[in-house]
Amino acid sequence: METIKNVGLIKCGNSTMPDLSNDFNPLNGFRLIKILAKDSATNHLVKEFYPEAKMVMDTHDIIGDHSIELVIVAAPGNHELGLVAEALGAGKQVRVL
Repeated sequence: METIKNVGLIKCGNSTMPDLSNDFNPLNGFRLIKILAKDSATNHLVKEFYPEAKMVMDTHDIIGDHSIELVIVAAPGNHELGLVAEALGAGKQVRVL
């Protein structure tokens, strides 16, 4: 029996919203459950790309969630790379886009 990993996405920069919808489905072993979009201009796109995911307002809502195993940090600036260290310190797997 395969396990499905819960994923949290932290969208930092103002680049194009990554279309990862094909990557995050139970058939591939992943379920995107929470998203934080720091760029308010892309907030409306988040629900379009990921209607099943919950929008959150703070990084702790993702990094502190014990059910999330993988944190994706998309388009981080230099001052946001601490998010990667924080997620790793919390025992999460991390992918930076």
